[in-house]
Amino acid sequence: VTVSVLYWGFASAAFRMAAASNFTGLLAGLRRVSADLAPNAARFTAGVDPAFGQGRTVFGGAGAALAYRGIESTLAAAAEAAGNGAVEKPLPLRSLMCSFAGPIAPGDLECRAEVLRAGKNLTSAEAKLYQGDGCKLALIASLGDKLNATPSVAAETASEAGVELPDREQMKTIPKPSKSFPVPTFLGQFEIKWHTGTPFPVDPPNARRTAMWLRHEDRGFLASNPAAALIAIADMPPPVILLHYDRMAPVSSVTWFLDFVDDPTALAAHSPDGWFFLDYRLDSAKDGYSQQSGRIYAEDGRLVAYSRQSMVYYDPKPAAKGKL
Repeated sequence: VTVSVLYWGFASAAFRMAAASNFTGLLAGLRRVSADLAPNAARFTAGVDPAFGQGRTVFGGAGAALAYRGIESTLAAAAEAAGNGAVEKPLPLRSLMCSFAGPIAPGDLECRAEVLRAGKNLTSAEAKLYQGDGCKLALIASLGDKLNATPSVAAETASEAGVELPDREQMKTIPKPSKSFPVPTFLGQFEIKWHTGTPFPVDPPNARRTAMWLRHEDRGFLASNPAAALIAIADMPPPVILLHYDRMAPVSSVTWFLDFVDDPTALAAHSPDGWFFLDYRLDSAKDGYSQQSGRIYAEDGRLVAYSRQSMVYYDPKPAAKGKL
């Protein structure tokens, strides 16, 4: 297995002065160029702005959201081609699996999406992002409507799980990326109120947990595409293993699973102001491989989704003499 190292690191000089862009524009830039790969497949082109920069790659949540948009477009086109007409309401996203195969550079890329199977109750579809020498990201999504099933077990709310949701009004919003605050450029896409476990500076007392309130700066994105909006939000927290270093270390996401508790289109009713509380925990780390899991709560404390991620990490190289 080949693993490409992606840095959740400080923005380069080129990225710090990135041109303005947002998620709505990113997804709107996905252009269909071919539908002849297979009966239920399509090919798209897209461009990723440096505003989504994350070290030497682009933010993984942006790539995953873009891939999911390719799946949505392909499903809609397949339904129309099958004679079902325009789909007024797409099937709700229930879960996704994502493999970060290599770094995606800002610029042009290709998205190839395919419906793997459209069953009576559940549809599985795949999207891959290609750039340069090959596939950089692969995402498989499972979508399905409500089923005729009687038993129901409610997910724990934040209070039932013992998770305190701090008062946002009493919390400071972290600054936007700049020369004086050289954090990954993509963080400018979000409004963030960090509760605990921030890697800048290192926060040793919370070495197994990071938690924050988070919402999109692009306020209309949650309403226009709630599933893609939450995909982007869910991938924002940094690797918790970074809290075990006293300076930034190279870290890479390898695989990511995101399971939705309910239909993402219902999110707006529970988070009217667009805020979500993310509570992520480091489960284990050894020999350069770490596993972390997270829960995402709406403003009213309702559990929205579960996140599970596998990562690789490396000790940072010694700093050059006379430099930090």
